Amino acid sequence: MDQRHGFHRSGGSSSGASSGRISNHGHSAPPPPPQPLRKNYKLLVDPMLVVGASKLYRFEGVVEGDPTYPTVIVRDPRKPKIWKRSEVMDITLPRFKIDSDYIGPPPSLEVTIYNINDNIDRQFLHNEIALKHQCGVIEELLIYNHELSQKHLGIAHIVFGEPDSARLCVRKFNNQTLMGKVLQVFLYPFSEL
Repeated sequence: MDQRHGFHRSGGSSSGASSGRISNHGHSAPPPPPQPLRKNYKLLVDPMLVVGASKLYRFEGVVEGDPTYPTVIVRDPRKPKIWKRSEVMDITLPRFKIDSDYIGPPPSLEVTIYNINDNIDRQFLHNEIALKHQCGVIEELLIYNHELSQKHLGIAHIVFGEPDSARLCVRKFNNQTLMGKVLQVFLYPFSEL
């Protein structure tokens, strides 16, 4: 075996032309170009579905070796998403209903007021709390009266929309005088109306 110029000669042949890999100058031929990576393919004929047929693939839109199949332009079958900058959305936060199955800490939305003057009605109390002192949105306001005599009991129950509004009402009105009487105001979550 003769080793010259980095190649092997075999079989006693003196010329390098007899071998397909060896050029006339004693150097090996350049390797064939690498096959491009084919990633888009489709199985056109499946032998599991068509009995007796062989697998037929279409790569990059072309069926190799069979000109009867038309060339297909390969594209993404998914719907294109058009991303456009939209305006800021106004999404309202959901208000969850608090019922007897609620297991978290009770939200402080409900306020009870004792020692209310007999002349205070719902409209006056609403105006005093929501409008004059701006304690927030009142969702429900109830002033208790005796069942039989309908006499004012001096107790009011208020449900606010936000816990901050309820705490603000307690801070502003507790131990304050309203129409000659000192009010007792406190948070009362999960009270029965």
